[in-house]
Amino acid sequence: MKKILGYISNTCWGLASKPLRFFGLIIIALLGVMILFPELLANHDPFEHDLGIRLRSPNLSYYFGTDGLGRDVFSRVVFGARISILLGLGTSILATVFGSFIGTISVYHGGKLDFVLQRLVDSFLGFPFLLLALIMVISIGTTIVAITIAITVSLTPQVIRITRVLVLSIISEPYVEAAESLGATRFRIIIKHIFPNLIPQVSVYVAGLFGAAVVGETTLSFLGLGLPPPSPSWGRMLLDGIGDYSEVAPWILGFPAIALGLLVYCTALFGDYVQEVMNPKLRNIKVRNLQSEKI
Repeated sequence: MKKILGYISNTCWGLASKPLRFFGLIIIALLGVMILFPELLANHDPFEHDLGIRLRSPNLSYYFGTDGLGRDVFSRVVFGARISILLGLGTSILATVFGSFIGTISVYHGGKLDFVLQRLVDSFLGFPFLLLALIMVISIGTTIVAITIAITVSLTPQVIRITRVLVLSIISEPYVEAAESLGATRFRIIIKHIFPNLIPQVSVYVAGLFGAAVVGETTLSFLGLGLPPPSPSWGRMLLDGIGDYSEVAPWILGFPAIALGLLVYCTALFGDYVQEVMNPKLRNIKVRNLQSEKI
């Protein structure tokens, strides 16, 4: 317990010691509140519309103004965060799990299986991520399950390729060769030696995948292929704002775009910090650079 508390304390201090990281931590914590308790932040029903107050500019009652149907934009941004973040987090974790497993099996089995899997990965990587997700959503539908499958499948080939490179470097380590010489089975080597060393390195990429997944869901909603209305999706709000109201009510477009940009930016900051924590070599390089600058 003391080690866990000490690690949490060092992590918080490392975040707080740098203003940008601390800012990112605050935004991520706020987004966490949006996911768990959106009712605490939203001051109006995101689905309730009143044509009598349509296109109201931001004020004390409607912080981000109202849209063309008289719905509170702030409340819809708050509730829309739950959809975008949960879907982005779920798809990035699924892609990491499946990609790590397939990449490890591909390397360790080798032979024809590795050749076939890597050619499949090459064929998927030949499509841009958003284009592949778009094709899959058009093919299988626009439900939440279909969108999750489309984004997960579109991200998994990237994880497979990254995992393959990492596993190739891990299996050349002396401790893996020692385990093989002692007669350890492949399953035991994968579980006991490869996965414990692979997971910290692959987890660094989850932040990048999360940002890509959120942008992917927002793009699909913007193109009209996301969750159907009246779901308060950020992409749907961007679509509404860029249409007939971009000049008379720019807040309909501006605030969801700012929320999306902050989420992706803060996730990148957090991912950079996780990479520094998980990679001691990178941390030592940064420390030496700081010491040389002081000298």
